[in-house]
Amino acid sequence: RLGRDTYRLTVDETLLSPAGDAAREGLLAVLNKPVFVYCKVSPTFMEGLRFLHKHEFRLVDTNVIFEKKPHLDREAEDDSRVRLAKPADRIATIELARKGFGYSRFHLDPEIPRETANRIKADWVAAYFAGTRGHQMVVVEVEGAVVGFLQLLRAADEALVIDLIAVDERYRCRGLGGEMIAFVESRAGSAPILRVGTQIANTASIRFYEGLGFRMTEAQYVFHYHHA
Repeated sequence: RLGRDTYRLTVDETLLSPAGDAAREGLLAVLNKPVFVYCKVSPTFMEGLRFLHKHEFRLVDTNVIFEKKPHLDREAEDDSRVRLAKPADRIATIELARKGFGYSRFHLDPEIPRETANRIKADWVAAYFAGTRGHQMVVVEVEGAVVGFLQLLRAADEALVIDLIAVDERYRCRGLGGEMIAFVESRAGSAPILRVGTQIANTASIRFYEGLGFRMTEAQYVFHYHHA
């Protein structure tokens, strides 16, 4: 989508130590090519932040992580309209993803056109139906039409991670997002934690998760590097 190679950079103490000389040289070689590189780092890791600023990475987002223990006995208010996604839901959910986001790191990056950012989110949903991204998806219907979806990942620690959640703008503030999360919680099985990330600028999202009992556990600065 960006028309160049893409990398995720991990900045840690090893990279910044004398033992990381070769890795840093390799990184500099990459940064001189047409690339897009992104990195997430703790706000308290000052040495890493200085390194990223020195190499012209730009801060685009502060990501905040929320967690809660699933309530297995919780049920959605109207379970009949929340269900697992089917292959026939592909087109509707892709379109919801294309229109449903405005605060992602791609949308907040001024060097990425909004249309491209929208397509990236749509691609993530398409990848679920292709079997290459995601653990599970649920959808919510109103009068037989899919008006929202929630896409899940399974983390290495067995946590269920809300990868994407979106509701059609016309049906927001009706509790549909909460119903989908309740559906996930009631079927979480052995998953110890339900986890989600959102943007510090997205205050409505933060209030939404806090209202459902999520609590913030971590924050990360998100940096992007572009070289055409």
